[in-house]
Amino acid sequence: MLERDLQWRLAQVGDRFRVFRRSIGLAAIWLGSAALAALMLWTNVRFGWFAPAGPYFWLAAVVLAGGVCVGVVGRTARDPLWLARRIEAYDPHLKERLLAAVEQRVEPPARHFGFLQEAVIQEALLSNRQRPWTDTVPGARLAMARVANGVSLLLLVAAGAALFLHYSSRGRMPGGDAGTVSLQLAAGGTAVTIEPGDTEVERGTSLLVLARFSGRLPADTTLVYQETGGAAVRREMSRSLDDPIFVARVAPVLRDLTYHVEYGGDQSRTYRVSVYEHPTLVRMDARLRFPDYTSHEETLLQDTRRISAVQGTDVTLLCHLNKRVASARLAGDDDSTLSLVEDDGEGNIYRVQLTLDASRRYTLHLRDEHGRANKTPPEIVVNVIPNRPPTLEIAWPARDLEVSPLEELTLKARVSDDFGLTRYGLSYTLAGQSPEDVLLVGSTQGNNQQTIEYVLAMEALRARVDQLVSYHFWAEDIGPDGQTRRAFSDMYFAEVRPFDEIFRQGQQPAGGSQEQQQQQQQQDGNLPEPTRLAELQKQIINATWNIVRRETGERPSEPFVSDTGVVAESQRDALKQTEALAERLQDGQSRKLIDAVAGHMNDAIQQLSLAAERREVATLIDAIASEQQAYQTLLQLRGREHEVVRGQQRRQQQQSQSAGQQQARRSQQQLQQLQLDDSENRYEEQRAAGTRDEDQSARETRQVLNRLRELARRQSDLNQQLKELQSALETAETEEEREEIRRRLKRLQEEQERVLRDTDELQERLDREENRQRMAESREQLQQTRENVRRASEALENGRVAQALTSGTRAERELTEMRDELRKEAAGRFQEEMQTMRDDAQELDNRQQEISRELTGANQPATEPNGRQQRSLRDAPQREGVLDSLRQQRESLTDLLDRMQEVIQEAESPEPL
Repeated sequence: MLERDLQWRLAQVGDRFRVFRRSIGLAAIWLGSAALAALMLWTNVRFGWFAPAGPYFWLAAVVLAGGVCVGVVGRTARDPLWLARRIEAYDPHLKERLLAAVEQRVEPPARHFGFLQEAVIQEALLSNRQRPWTDTVPGARLAMARVANGVSLLLLVAAGAALFLHYSSRGRMPGGDAGTVSLQLAAGGTAVTIEPGDTEVERGTSLLVLARFSGRLPADTTLVYQETGGAAVRREMSRSLDDPIFVARVAPVLRDLTYHVEYGGDQSRTYRVSVYEHPTLVRMDARLRFPDYTSHEETLLQDTRRISAVQGTDVTLLCHLNKRVASARLAGDDDSTLSLVEDDGEGNIYRVQLTLDASRRYTLHLRDEHGRANKTPPEIVVNVIPNRPPTLEIAWPARDLEVSPLEELTLKARVSDDFGLTRYGLSYTLAGQSPEDVLLVGSTQGNNQQTIEYVLAMEALRARVDQLVSYHFWAEDIGPDGQTRRAFSDMYFAEVRPFDEIFRQGQQPAGGSQEQQQQQQQQDGNLPEPTRLAELQKQIINATWNIVRRETGERPSEPFVSDTGVVAESQRDALKQTEALAERLQDGQSRKLIDAVAGHMNDAIQQLSLAAERREVATLIDAIASEQQAYQTLLQLRGREHEVVRGQQRRQQQQSQSAGQQQARRSQQQLQQLQLDDSENRYEEQRAAGTRDEDQSARETRQVLNRLRELARRQSDLNQQLKELQSALETAETEEEREEIRRRLKRLQEEQERVLRDTDELQERLDREENRQRMAESREQLQQTRENVRRASEALENGRVAQALTSGTRAERELTEMRDELRKEAAGRFQEEMQTMRDDAQELDNRQQEISRELTGANQPATEPNGRQQRSLRDAPQREGVLDSLRQQRESLTDLLDRMQEVIQEAESPEPL
C-alpha cells in the first residue's frame, strides 16, 4: 500500500515535469516554425525566390516536429530515481530519505516490505504532507509555460495563414518563371567569402577561418596569419566534405593578429582579429593584522580563497587581476557590498579592507571598461573565530563536601583560553562575610590547558561548626572589545561538620515493618524536613550563580528577567515550607534558627525582585549572600545523632535513592574512615567528562583523517604525473610535442590549485572551536604543508617543473605523516573503548552472579525448628526486587551490545586504525 502511494506521488511529479517540458518544447517549435514562415515570406517578397510546394513542406515539418516533441517528452521523467533526486534537490530537508525509500526492494522469499523498509517509505511520505513534492515544478512556472505555448501557437497560426495566402495569391516570382534563380559570375571568375572577417576573439580560444567559394574551386587554399610582433605563419586549409568550403583553425589565439586567404594565385583582403579577455582573479592574498591580545604578528596569507581569523582582526584583501577593471566589488551573502580600489603599488592589484565581526561568504564581481564581467565570480569565505571566554572545570573534588574545622581541603581545576589568560585564581566565601580572592598566577600565553591547585585550610579560615564555605575558581582574559573580562566555574560548598557526631546502632525491625518503614521513607523523600529544605536552598543558590556566570556582557541578556523571576518564585516556595516547618517546631533554639532562616530568605526574595526590576547583575551577588546565610542556618538544624541499621537484603539498598543515598554514603565514610585514592577519583572524573564529547571528537577525527588521506593521494598522483611530464619535456623534439606538454602542465596546475583550495578548507575545519585545542599540533603542521602546496602551484604557473616537483614531494610527505599520526590516535581511542567494554562486561557478569544468589535465596523458604518450611510476607516483594534487578541487567546488556555494534561498524570504515 505504501509502495503504491509512493509511486503515485512520484507519478504526479513526473506528470508536471512532462507537461512543463511539452509546453516549452512545443512553444519553441511553434516560434521557430513561425520565424521560418516569416523568412519564406520575406525572401519571396525581397528576392522573388519561390517554391510552390514550400508551404506544404513547411506544414509537414511543423506537424512532424510537434509529434516528435510530444513523443520524446512523453518518455521522460518516468524514472523514480531521477524524480527522487529532483525532489531531494528541491527539498534538502529530506536528507536522501526519499532516495532510500525509492531504492527499497522486497527481498525474496518475503512478499512484503519489512518493518524498517515501511518506516523509511512512511517517513518519506510524511515529508510530502509537510512540503508537497508537486511544488518541485511550481504552479507559476507551469502556468507560464502553458501561456507561452498558447501565444506561440497563435503566432504560428497567423504566420502559416499569411504564408498560404501569400503563396496562393502570387503563384510566381516577379520577372521570371517560378523556381528560376540565376547567379551571374564574371566570366571564368571565382567568388569567395571569408568568415568571420574582422572580428574579436577571447584570449586563449581558437579562431576558425572559413573560405566559401562560388564557381570554379581553386586547386589549393592557404591561410596566412601573423601575430603582433611575430612572423607570418602559413597553414593549408582543408575542404569540408563535398561542400565548396575550406577550413583552417588557429589555436590558441593569444595576441592580436592579421590574416588573409591565398587561393589560385590570388588572395583575399587582410582581416584583423582583436583579442580580448574577461576580467579574472588570478590570485588573492590576505594581510592579517590580529588584535593585540592575541600576541600574533602580522601575517601575509598568499593565494587563498578562505580566511580564518579571530574576531576583530583587520584584513586587507589584495586581489591580483589579469587586467585593469572599471569596477570591482565584493557581494556578501548578507546583501552587503564592499568596493575594491586600485592599489598604489603594482598595477592590476585591487584591495579592500574589512574588520572581521561575523562569518560571511563573498563573491567577487568584476567589470572592465567595455562592460565585460568575469564569467564565474569566485567565492571568498571569511570564517570568524570568536574570542571565547575562559573555560574552567573543577577537577577535584567536583562535588559538595563535609569537612572538619581542622581539615585542609585540596582543590584542583582545569582552565584554558583560546588566546591566553591575564590571570586566574580562587574565590571563597564564609556565609555572612565578604568574598576573598586568591590570585594564583599572573598571566599565561597560548591556548594550552592549565591546572590550578590550591589548599583551602579550614583552620586558617577559622571556620566554625555548621558554617558554610562556598568556593569557585575564576579566570580573566581580554575580550573582543579589548577590556578585561572574568569567567567563573561552578560553585561548590564545604559544610563544616561537628567533631562529636554520634552513630549508634538502632533496633533491627521485623521484615514486614522494615519494608513498610522504607516505603514510608521513600514517600517522605528519604530525608528529614530541614535537610530537604537545605537541599532546595542549595539548588536556589546554584541557579542564581549560573545566571551570574552567564551574564558576561555589558547589558543583561533577554532571558535575565524571566530567569531571575523563576529563581525568586522558587525562593518563595522555600519560604512557605520554612514557615510550615516553624509551626511544628517546639524547641526554642530551633524556632529561633528557623526564624533567622525565614529572614534571610525574605532578604533574598527582595534582592532577586530588585535585580529583575533594575536589570542589574550586581544585585544578584547580594542575593547569593542572603541565600547562603539561609542555607548555613538550615545546616544548624541538622541532628548530630544518627541511628544506623544494617539492611538484610540487597534490594533494600537499591531502593535508597537521591539525597538519602548521599547522606548514607557520608555517614558510612565517617564510620569506616575510608581513605579514597586521589588518582583513581581523578581518573573517574576525566573519564566521565571525556565520554560526553567522545563521539563528536571521534567523528571529527575520522573526517579529518579521510580528508588527509584524500589530499595525500591526490598530491601523490600529481607528483607522479609531474615526473612523467618532466622527462617528456626533456626528450621532446618538435614544437607540437612541447605545446602538448605545456597544455598538460596547465591542467596539472589547475588540479594543484584545487588541492590548495581543499587544503584551505581542511585548515578552516581545524580552526573550528571544537578542534582548535584538540588538533592544535595538526593545525600548525597543516599550515606548513599548505605553504608547500602553494609553492608547487606557483611554480607550475611559472613553468618551473623541477621546483614544483620538489615542493609537491614535501607536501605529500607531510600529508602522509599527519595521516599516520591521526590514524594512531584513532587506534588508541578504539583500544580504550575496547578496554571499557571489557570492564563493563566483567561488571555485568559479577552482578549477574549476585542476582543468581539472591534468586536462589528467594526460592528457598526459611525452615522452622520443627522442620517445617515457613513462608514470609517478604517473599513476594523480595522476588519483585530480583525481577527489577533482572530488568536493569537486561537494559545494561542491551546498551553494551549497542556500543559493541557501533565500535564494530567504526572499525570497518576505510581508515579506522
